[in-house]
Amino acid sequence: MSSNATEVSNSGQLTQFLVYGGITGITLQTSTISVICVSLRLADPKRHRRYWIVASLMLAYNAGSIVLVISFAGLSVFGQSTCLMGYFLANGATHFSLFFFDCFILYKACALAGNNNYIVAASILFLVNRLCWGIADIVVSSCIWGNGACNYNQNVVTGWGYQTADLICDAFSSLVSIGFSSIGWDLGSLASLLLSENEV
Repeated sequence: MSSNATEVSNSGQLTQFLVYGGITGITLQTSTISVICVSLRLADPKRHRRYWIVASLMLAYNAGSIVLVISFAGLSVFGQSTCLMGYFLANGATHFSLFFFDCFILYKACALAGNNNYIVAASILFLVNRLCWGIADIVVSSCIWGNGACNYNQNVVTGWGYQTADLICDAFSSLVSIGFSSIGWDLGSLASLLLSENEV
């Protein structure tokens, strides 16, 4: 390899490291601040009971994000003996975080729909589907030690499966929110509900 090619390769690695480091830092900072703010507000005894549900989902999501960012950053420094443990930590945190995000948006959809039985039943079904895909991905995907690094090996089927499950949850919650706000729902009540549930 020529010296010019080596310089280009090193420059690309440095750029990748800086971009990844910046995104990691922002995610870690945002999630940590969110955990602190939500925890402080939970200490207020005047908070409505529903706030505890939303806050618990937000805490779980952000805690998972913190573990995810730290563990994925650590994959680059894990040794051969800790590679598999690092993978389980990183992949488990990924599914934990995304699952609780799906719980959060579907809970909001159910609240906007006035806890309509069909909406609640569909939300539970979508969450069970997401949970199953997450467990399957943790089992069949893997991390392989090679070329002096810990390399993530995503299973194609479960990768598509859990991402599709996330998209279904997102699309469903969006459609429910738009649908119930456009069929004559009192916008004043809708705004009040959104504000009370999102007071974080």
